[in-house]
Amino acid sequence: MSTGRTIKRRDFIKGVSGLAGVALSGAVAGCAPGTPEIAAPTAAGEGGAATAQPTAAPEATSPPTAAAAKYADDPCDFRIVPTNQWVCPDDQLVFDIRDQAFLEEYNLNARIKYVLSESDEVMELRLQTQETDCVQRAAAWALRWMSTEGLIQDMDKELKEYAPNYLAKMPGAALEYFMRDGLYTGVPTNVRENVTDVDHVAIRRDWLEKIDRDVPTTVEELEECLQLFKDRGLGGDLTIPISTEDAVWGPYVLRGIWAPLPDEQLSRMEAGQCNEIAFAWTMEEGRLDLFQRWFGKGLLNEEHAIWDYETVKDAVKRGHIGALLGGSWIIWYTLAPIEAENPEQDWVMVHPPLGLRDVPNSGRLAPDEPVDRVAVVATWARCPEVLAAMYDWEAKSWDNYLIARYGIEGKHWRWHEDGWIESLISDAPNQEYRGMASIVSVPEYQAKLRELPPEPGTERKDIAYMWKELKNLHTRLDVTKPQQGELPCIADISHWCPVMYIEGSKYFGDLSNLRTEYFNKITKGELEVVAGVQEYWDRWYATGGDVRVREINEQYAKYVEAFPHMKDPKIYFAPEFWDTERAETTRKTT
Repeated sequence: MSTGRTIKRRDFIKGVSGLAGVALSGAVAGCAPGTPEIAAPTAAGEGGAATAQPTAAPEATSPPTAAAAKYADDPCDFRIVPTNQWVCPDDQLVFDIRDQAFLEEYNLNARIKYVLSESDEVMELRLQTQETDCVQRAAAWALRWMSTEGLIQDMDKELKEYAPNYLAKMPGAALEYFMRDGLYTGVPTNVRENVTDVDHVAIRRDWLEKIDRDVPTTVEELEECLQLFKDRGLGGDLTIPISTEDAVWGPYVLRGIWAPLPDEQLSRMEAGQCNEIAFAWTMEEGRLDLFQRWFGKGLLNEEHAIWDYETVKDAVKRGHIGALLGGSWIIWYTLAPIEAENPEQDWVMVHPPLGLRDVPNSGRLAPDEPVDRVAVVATWARCPEVLAAMYDWEAKSWDNYLIARYGIEGKHWRWHEDGWIESLISDAPNQEYRGMASIVSVPEYQAKLRELPPEPGTERKDIAYMWKELKNLHTRLDVTKPQQGELPCIADISHWCPVMYIEGSKYFGDLSNLRTEYFNKITKGELEVVAGVQEYWDRWYATGGDVRVREINEQYAKYVEAFPHMKDPKIYFAPEFWDTERAETTRKTT
């Protein structure tokens, strides 16, 4: 699907700072001395794209062989800036296995050369100065590069000829998301299996037992529990009933509860109003009223806008906090280790998502963008089909997938007799391999990894919650067909529309800062909710929000014209398919 809009190369660098809030900086990290050769920045390679004729995507089998390999007389180095930059000494051993497959299975005499970048800005510079043929990055960056005239080539014929296994195993909606003019262009690395990063709630079940309450299912029940936590002083002199996991998460949690239904969303867009989750759903009056009330009653951490992750983690360790708003990872990454050190603590994730009492189907999450990472190939790339072969080789078999992720069996890992993958690499920072060759996340293989028994000592608490979370609108093979037992979610109706911000990207940073400013002011009671929201919108539209809304609405109109079936509201809100059964682990003390 194409928007028919591009920006000039001379404007390419402009607006980079506006995207700083979209993708995390990727600092280069190492494992140990003696790392393999990594390509130094060089001038762009000569030659054009592959000339294979477009064909229909075949069944998932090995590509046809030829008598002589392509580039047999002049080996091609394909340069890529990867997301994974964990350089380790045994990387080349894995690269050799893959490069041999390029030759024997794909008839390509080629190899991958990795170009490392210390930050997003350096990554951008590598592309602008033609020091790389390909960049693997967040969706927002890729869409902007795709809208830059003359910068990114399509990968349609390369994927259809060299990557049939990859095409067969990736959800179609993820592939369509990065089409341009009906051609595969961006090459998705994964779909976002964790439907949203920071819209989750964890609560201390041992505190709930002290107040004789069950795990809450509504906002009203949670507020009652928080008040009892405070009244009983369960955290000692410093009792914090609830806190965000990090200072930056305030605008991102509990967004789905008050989200407008699809029909209302369409009405907003037709009226030229903002419907973005990040800017509109965050500032719904009901949501802001809740946070202002919690802050005023002393239920919400009064330092929620200041405390960083480590400060919050320390307060949890000390037993001061009763509930956390944050990521899906908090139960096993943050809280399980704390429980091991503090046996009196017993945390549990809240499922189904909190809703409003007497408001049916209001317990739901608001999803983030559907695709997390994508690779784009520059127009000067000499052998773009190498990227297609790279994705296809990893997707082709379970063995290839394990090699790319874990290294060589018997050297870097082995199967334990009880069924888990046992690592044989050295402890940090001297690891011999850390998955440098891995580039694609295949849903089928990810499911197999999750089904493996955990190594003792690595068990995840609340495993039932994790399984529930990983069946959602993003993991549908056909995005138009909800699956029974999905995680309750409501998406914005432009969720699958790949918006390319031509002018609006440069306003993103200022608009994000404005949203955070007004969220914090209203939460603290410095502004009345209704008046504060109106003031926010007046400033938001005047700060470039009107440009952003116009671009979204124009591109969405073209999108549904090209894909009219995507107007079906069931794609975005299908409560009859939701899994609303409680997910609680057995108390660790039993």
